[in-house]
This record gives sequence, structure tokens and C-alpha cells, in this order.
Amino acid sequence: MTVAFAWQAAICTMRRMLAPRAFRLVYAEDDEVFRNAVLTVLRHVGVEVSAARNGAEAIELCERIKPDAALFDLDMPGVDGFEAARRLRQNPALLGMRIVAITGRNVLDYRMRALECCFDQFLCKPIALSPLLEALHMVPQDGSSRRSGAFGGNRMRLRS
Repeated sequence: MTVAFAWQAAICTMRRMLAPRAFRLVYAEDDEVFRNAVLTVLRHVGVEVSAARNGAEAIELCERIKPDAALFDLDMPGVDGFEAARRLRQNPALLGMRIVAITGRNVLDYRMRALECCFDQFLCKPIALSPLLEALHMVPQDGSSRRSGAFGGNRMRLRS
């Protein structure tokens, strides 16, 4: 199987998974090239994505459109991903929203800081399509706190 064929098959599978509903996502990334690449892929598989260049813009978008999930780069100018996540977790209207951290720094300190400020998942750049969509669409099986099972736990399932 060629890489191109495998990629196309993954995209078709993800389209089928997303077809019954419009999944809304706010994506905050200050690197324009990386942001545009991720936006292109997510839109191609049917995700309704709103983009922000920093944490302040992301907070405003999340409060306005109330997305299903948010994907935040951790290192952004001004309000970074950590602070944006902290502020959004204090908003009762956004309690059901997943927040996924994405960074090029795969270091323990960043993982610990992300866990402390309540991200649901931690991904390192470069990211593959399947782990990204899995992180965005998973919810606890048992109805417990969304944070149970985060960062590698196995009590998660795909949202139906």
C-alpha cells in the first residue's frame, strides 16, 4: 500500500466518522505555515475549524462559538496556550469542551504543566492525522470527569 493511498483511506474513514454531525474546533497556532497545514487537513476531513493566532483570539472564539474542542499551541505570543486553557476552564458555559495541547517541545515539564492547567490531551509536533482526530473526539466511557484517562489512560472511547 502506498503512502498516498493509505492517507486517502484514512481521510475517507475520518469523513465517515464525522459525517453525522458538524464537529466544531477552535485551533490556536502562531506559526502560520503549520496552522495552514493543519487547517487544510482538518477541513478536508469535515471538521468545522475556526483559527486563532494567539490565546487571546482563541478565548474570544471559544466563548463566542462554543466549539466541541479546542487545539492550542502552548508557545504563543501574549496569552499562551497554558493561560488560554486556564481561563476557558473557568467558564461554566464551556465545561464540556475538550482542550488539546500541541507543542514541538516533548519534555516532561511541558506535559506536567499541561496536566496541571487541565488540558485533556497532549500531542507533540509533528502530528499524524489519526492521533489528532482521536484526541479531539474521545470522551470518558463511564461519564466521569473528562480528565480521567487523559495523557495516555485507556478509559476513553470515540464520541458517538
